[in-house]
Formats: sequence, C-alpha cells, structure tokens
Amino acid sequence: MLRRITGIWLAMLLLLAAAWPVAAAEPEVTADAETGEVTILVSGEAGAPAGIRIERANKCYFLDSAYLGSDGTHTFATVLPVDDAEYDAVVNVAGTETTFTIRFEEGGGDNPGGGTNRDTVRFSVDALTIDRGYLVSQTTVTLRTGDTVWSVLERVLQEKGIDYTSDSSGGRYVTSIDGIGEFDHGPGSGWMYSVNGTFPDQAMDKYRLSDGDTIRIRYTTDYGEDVGDNYEEKPPTGGDGGGSTGGSTGGNTGGGNTINVPGNGNQGTDPATDQPALKFTDVPEDHWARSYIQDLVQQQIVSGRTDTLFAPEDNVTRAEFVKLLAAASGAALEAASDVQFEDVPADAWFGPAVAWAAQHAVVNGVDETYFDPDAPITREQVAVMLTRFADSVLQVALPANQDAVTFADASAISEYARDAVTAMQRAGIISGRDNGQFAPGETATRAEAAKMLSLILDVAQQ
Repeated sequence: MLRRITGIWLAMLLLLAAAWPVAAAEPEVTADAETGEVTILVSGEAGAPAGIRIERANKCYFLDSAYLGSDGTHTFATVLPVDDAEYDAVVNVAGTETTFTIRFEEGGGDNPGGGTNRDTVRFSVDALTIDRGYLVSQTTVTLRTGDTVWSVLERVLQEKGIDYTSDSSGGRYVTSIDGIGEFDHGPGSGWMYSVNGTFPDQAMDKYRLSDGDTIRIRYTTDYGEDVGDNYEEKPPTGGDGGGSTGGSTGGNTGGGNTINVPGNGNQGTDPATDQPALKFTDVPEDHWARSYIQDLVQQQIVSGRTDTLFAPEDNVTRAEFVKLLAAASGAALEAASDVQFEDVPADAWFGPAVAWAAQHAVVNGVDETYFDPDAPITREQVAVMLTRFADSVLQVALPANQDAVTFADASAISEYARDAVTAMQRAGIISGRDNGQFAPGETATRAEAAKMLSLILDVAQQ
C-alpha cells in the first residue's frame, strides 16, 4: 500500500538569489511504504542550484545537491526507515530555503498503475565535457519489467521531447542526443553509459537494470578518458597504475577516474626542479589555483582530464573526491571486499577508496545504505570530509590562526557541517565566495578541491 509523505511548510528562510529571479514551487513528495523510498520533486528556474537535507535527532539521513534541468525540475530520491517518527527536511533552490516536517501518513489508496513494478533507478544525461551541462538532470525512473539501459533512455528522452538517433548494428547504441552526435568533437567523441560507476562492455539494450541502479549517459571527447573510463588500450604513461588495461568493462581500479591517478596526464619534467612540469593550457601562470595544482601534480596526487587540460572549473563527484583523499593518504588500497553502501560495487574504480574512507571514518554516506558516488560534492561536504581526514588519517590538529568569520549565508550551512566549516575557515584552508557567502550547498570545483587539499597537507607537514 502506497503511503504519501505530506510536508508542513514552516518558513521561507532566505531571499531568492538574484541570478534566478523565478520563485521555486513547493516540492512534491511521495514515498513507498514497502521499500521506504522517498522522492522529492523540486522545481524553479532552469539551471538553478538545488540542495536537500533530511535529518532526525541531529542525524543526517540524506544530503544531496544538483542543478535543475532544462525543464526546471529535479527529483531527489532516497530511502528512509518507515516508522512513525518525523523527519526535518530543508530544500534550497537558488538560495531560497524551505524548511518542513516529513511524517508518514496512511492514505493514497491503491498502488498507482495497478501492480506496476515499483523498483526504481536514478538516471541522468550530461554533456559536461563540452560545456553543455545536464541534458537530463538526475531523475528517478520507475522500472518496467525487462527494462534495459536503452529502454529507459528512450522512454525518458521521449517524455522530455529530446531528439535522439541510434544504431542497432550489433546491439542498440545512441549516436546523438539533442543534436550532439558521435565524432562531432573529434574522432574519440561519442555517447557512453555507466551503471553504478562502471562502464559495461555491452550494448545498451543488452544491459538489464535492477532496483537502485544509477545510470549516467555521458558524452566523451577522448574515448572515455574525460568521463572516467579507459575505452581503448593505451600504453602506460608512467607511474603506478597510470596506464589503461583496455576495454570498457567497468570495475576499473587502475585509472578509471582521471582526477587523481598518478601518472595519468603526465606533465613531463621540469629540469630545474626534477619535478613534473605544469603544462595545462587552462591553468595559466596567473590562475589563482595554479600553485596548489602544481603542488599536487608534483606529489602525483592529482592529474589532468588530458595531458594538456586540467578543467579547473569542472565539478568533483563524491567518488572522485574520496579517491583524491585516498591518493593523498598514500594508502595502498586493496580490493574492496566489504563495502557498506549499496550503490558502491566492490569492483567499481572508486570501491576500494570508499571502503577505505568508511573504515577511517572519513565518510558516512548520505544515509546508512547509500553513498551517492556520482553526485557532485558540495562545499560543506568537502569541509566535513577534510576535517575528518585531518583527524583520523593525517592525525593533525587544525590550527586556529585566523579570526572567526560569520558568513552571510551561515544559516544555510547544515548543522552537521557547521563545526567543520568553522575549523577549516579558522585554519585558513577555506574561504567564502562572493559577497561574504560560503555557499555550502554549491558544488566544489576541481580547482577548489586542489587548493583545500594542498593546504591541509601543508598543515600536516608543519
């Protein structure tokens, strides 16, 4: 029997950000009593940043952020314990924060669809590599019997009125979406897909989906390297784990993530320092983060999207950031045999890093069972992970050598993250963005991640 969650809207806490002048509508919230799955549909101006936090008794059960899609909506999904307790929830769309209480109530009648399969997957389509953003922001899709990656992709694109073409030779593959076609951006460009962070080596219509899967349809410009997959065999580029083992089979633990694989994107050697030289064309001499990026490149902790591009303004996913921390720790990661999160396959490229981070109390997940590896990491999440990293891995105390600052949007910082943000600010590791705001729910960029990690490693070396 389907239960519906009703929200009691208590207050609008912040004025709407000037960049998105259209007011956000109240979220639409539903839940399935049998599975405990909750979906929250938020809406507002297309492209606006959105975030959500659900907690109870000072424990965070769900935390996520995204940008609203071209249709001005995004659906967050999670699983909550189904009981009589209330949950406190906050939705923030373009700076407008709405606080409400979630409680389970009887009602709703029969299951809509008369026995339709209630299993769901999370699905998105992006062309971030060519600055086209998300064509379909992450949304929850109810599975039908026999659904494959292709059938879900086709259904979502048709529902949203997005044009596409495909090739059925040897299996079904998508060849263009919204006018973006294979080979449009070079011989290595085209559409790829991942399921739970791995890139299966089979056609879209051959991959049968299961409840809880996360599917990402992604546009690559270099055979998958820029989206986290080594599509074709290439010779090693130096350093441990720097070369591709070939194939697009997923479970790549030797370089699937280009943010932090030593040797991938080798910059050559500077004769004056005998250290890797920084040759990223998008990180010029006067770039504010150049010295931090240089520091991590020299330590073989971070690398570029390609040999010549670092992509400093790209977002960092939660999986990428944890992999970055693992690389910085110098830990010898072993195959993950006991991963506590259902959305982190043991053989995924990020599986060992997430298992390591959980064992060292660096991460807790967005709830007890989900880590949400593909979600862009927020600035407050970075602050929390870095303080835990300093405490449990580096085993250093952060200095308080800066005067405490009250950010203009301090009330928007999640309660669980406030101490971490303060500690990182007083240590001089983080600072605000424009107008004295910290922007806790906005996503962290690769340049920001490089700066914060470089500075915290400096603290450990003092």
